[in-house]
Amino acid sequence: AFFPNGNRERGLLELNRTAQNGTYIQTEAVYFLLQIFYMYEHDREKSIEYVTWLRQKYPDNPFFHTFEGRIYARWGQWARSEAIFQEVLKKYGMPGYNNASAEQAFYYIARAKFAYGQYEEALHNLKQLDRLLAGRKEDVYWKVWGRVRQGMIYDALGRRDEAVAMYRSVLKMKNIGEAHERAKEYLKTPFRYGQG
Repeated sequence: AFFPNGNRERGLLELNRTAQNGTYIQTEAVYFLLQIFYMYEHDREKSIEYVTWLRQKYPDNPFFHTFEGRIYARWGQWARSEAIFQEVLKKYGMPGYNNASAEQAFYYIARAKFAYGQYEEALHNLKQLDRLLAGRKEDVYWKVWGRVRQGMIYDALGRRDEAVAMYRSVLKMKNIGEAHERAKEYLKTPFRYGQG
């Protein structure tokens, strides 16, 4: 409905017009624009513009809060991403700030610490993530990739046996985002910083 006759430019124009001037579905239009520019257009500036609007309008919305942190993480702005996810953890327990938002926070804080070469701190956050996920039966992204990242950290610290145990545990989990391929790769050749 937003993209008449498959016309990308016209659809974006209509969504933007609704986002700027809409009364009833303005938030929805901004959210759709955010999704489009984040997932399909890969436009960092527009993604930040729209998530900033949503965060200002809904400052205590955990979905928009974590989305903001993921945007900065996607483009490697780890300091900003980490600061946002630290805020998310501080709000843990407030309405909406539940285990799902804390799981993302621990994962992305660990990614930031890893990017800085602060392996022990990254590992600490991934272990916090594991504790939070302990009761969850299903394999979710944060659980699977948290284990991959733990293996990478153990390799970076020269603790190969622990790394191998993590990679093997990943192979027993659901293959999310090619986690199995990454685990197999690092089982053959230990992770070295700069690989991923």
